[in-house]
Amino acid sequence: MQALVMKEESNNLFIDDYQPEITECSLLLIINSLTPLEIRTGKSYLSNLVGKHIYNNVFINALLSYISVEVFNKELLQALNIQYDTLCSRNDNSEDDDGSEKGLFYKILHYAKRNEQLFIVNSTIKKMLLDNDNIDEIKEAIAAESPYKEIQEFYRLCNTELMLLYFMNTAKRSLGRVFIDLDEENFFYGIALCTGITVDEARQRLDKNGRLVSCGLIKYSDYISITYEPNTAFIDLFKQRNILQCVFIEGNNQKQRNIEKFTIKKELIESALFVLSSDIEHQLALHGTVNNWLLKIACSLAATTNKKWFILDKKNVHIANESGETVINLLESFISLQEEECIVIVQNIETSLKTVTAEMYASLSANVKSKKIKLIWLTKDIRSFPSMLLQKVCIAINVGNIDIEKTENYYRKYLERLELPESIKNQIILLLQNKPRLHAGFKRFYRFLTYISKKQLPEKTIKTLIIQYLKTRRILDAGGKQGDGSRSIFSSSKTHVHSNQSNPIRENHYSIDVLETSIDVSKLIKSTQNVINFSKKNNSVLDYKLLFYGPPGTGKTALAYHIARTVGREIVCYRYSDIVDPLLGNTEINIAKLFHRRDIVHKILLIDEIDSFLFKRGNAVRSWEISQVNEFLTQMDQFHGIFIATTNNFNILDEAVIRRFNQKVEFFALSDSGVTALLHTYFPNITFNDSLITKLLKHGPYYPSDFQLVEKSLQVADQEDINAENIVSLLIDEARVRTSGKPRAIGFKE
Repeated sequence: MQALVMKEESNNLFIDDYQPEITECSLLLIINSLTPLEIRTGKSYLSNLVGKHIYNNVFINALLSYISVEVFNKELLQALNIQYDTLCSRNDNSEDDDGSEKGLFYKILHYAKRNEQLFIVNSTIKKMLLDNDNIDEIKEAIAAESPYKEIQEFYRLCNTELMLLYFMNTAKRSLGRVFIDLDEENFFYGIALCTGITVDEARQRLDKNGRLVSCGLIKYSDYISITYEPNTAFIDLFKQRNILQCVFIEGNNQKQRNIEKFTIKKELIESALFVLSSDIEHQLALHGTVNNWLLKIACSLAATTNKKWFILDKKNVHIANESGETVINLLESFISLQEEECIVIVQNIETSLKTVTAEMYASLSANVKSKKIKLIWLTKDIRSFPSMLLQKVCIAINVGNIDIEKTENYYRKYLERLELPESIKNQIILLLQNKPRLHAGFKRFYRFLTYISKKQLPEKTIKTLIIQYLKTRRILDAGGKQGDGSRSIFSSSKTHVHSNQSNPIRENHYSIDVLETSIDVSKLIKSTQNVINFSKKNNSVLDYKLLFYGPPGTGKTALAYHIARTVGREIVCYRYSDIVDPLLGNTEINIAKLFHRRDIVHKILLIDEIDSFLFKRGNAVRSWEISQVNEFLTQMDQFHGIFIATTNNFNILDEAVIRRFNQKVEFFALSDSGVTALLHTYFPNITFNDSLITKLLKHGPYYPSDFQLVEKSLQVADQEDINAENIVSLLIDEARVRTSGKPRAIGFKE
């Protein structure tokens, strides 16, 4: 449909020569579905638009939704002082004159325009639409109507914001398609006409950082053009007048387990209870296991304090589709209404937090502090939390760090009741000590063990059944191969991405938030997902080739695996040793094979350290060095799929190879905020004071691999050596040996 045009002066009003015929649609007004106030408001909006909006089919349909066309024609003929027969006798050759009452209405408009009497038409229509009504009275009526009264109180909206919200939520229903196809400029001009505010104020109140949008009441999009949509589903929550009860579920202390019965280390429980019981403002994060187990632990901790506590779950049906900004604003509004100290447990929100601004976190924290509210953030993986939020958290406790002795004593009592071989019982205990995920589903697992223990099966059969049970529930890797019996029957690779090689990336500490790259990582992930979606939709395969380059340890390979996990694709990884062959010609054959694997179309191809065999042909001294590059270029051109290559030496790559990549992404050293975030991620139970952090930042730069190396060193260190000072010293040593190239002494400094 063509764009509609607003005119500032009534004598500029015109009827388009092109009048596309439109059919009735669901957006067109149905008077019976509107409240009396919405009908009154719709008439007011139309009255303000008369003389400014084009009289086309869309606008006329909106007018005729309130007053019958017969009444319009009668009043207009009388106002213009013309006879029906006189008007019909004229030969206007109007395409709109189909002999109907609506056709007559168009003839009247043409007549008024030709005789410069449109002002009479405008004043007549205004008089028919509105009888001594004004916008101020409507504003007062809106402020008193439910649910807008509740919304204004809950979000502390001003009268102008409330009027805009009401306008956005009722304009479509009360005006049909009048506002659907307006461009941005005319859209705001139309709002100003309807609501009696200025265009600048309308833009300010509907800014993407303004309260209406950030609270989620208005949805803002700039995908193709800037659009604003009322969040009708969310607004309807307030019609129930119990939004807090719908979203914030109050906990029941009587139904919670004693926190001492959990297999968490005693010192971790004491730390968590100290945070929740102290008088000063503190926030707590729990991580390290599956969601339902985290929630059980958090609920038991909250119940121990004897305070009121609530659960805010992003998977709640009422807010499941809302943005992170909406949920944070909802949380802040809820906290503002609390009159006594309480605890709020927040879960399943980490994936929605990436777009939340630092200002929103600061505002939430200030509100938490003033009300002395305790927040418990739950996440399976602490790396998914933004560093801005972690800075507001007092401590992050890995509840996957269980007390081994307590675990054995607790579960041994259950296993003793079963008629199972002692060796299997011992292996189950070991499994429970190393697989926190199994704790959450132990009741189901125990029922399964009870069933097979009654069947008196051979030990080998029992092992097989248990292994398959655990693989089905992804407690064990479904693709892992069992050993020859020397290892535990339940041992399994920690890799969750299939490859012809083991995944070198540990998933528990990886975070895209700390990466410093030339292209936004989230855009790379989105582009990869778009390629996959397009391929599925069109039953064809697009090629998407990424080149990651930068110093070693900056996270290139890790990002490739992260993209694969995020888009749900398996990754196939090759390195120099997998491709190069000492026999002449075999390397070229291997290159062709890796690009022509049958299953590669539905996976992601990763080649690590591509500079090892694709250096510039101009620098080649042997013929086979050139033929390798030529073969690679040929196969790369013919390849259709997702291909990622990494290199530490971008400058030595052949220029022809570089040109064939869709995206060239450079990786840099960590920023200061990234260094601080990884400190908390890798060593969540260690406190680093400001002087130590300042010292650490002074001796950079640092890469993500530095933290991984230091963490591995700590795994074999004495407990007394695991402290903030030694960790900082080790990180500084890693940076020094990288920049100086000199080896360092192994161990901790005294």
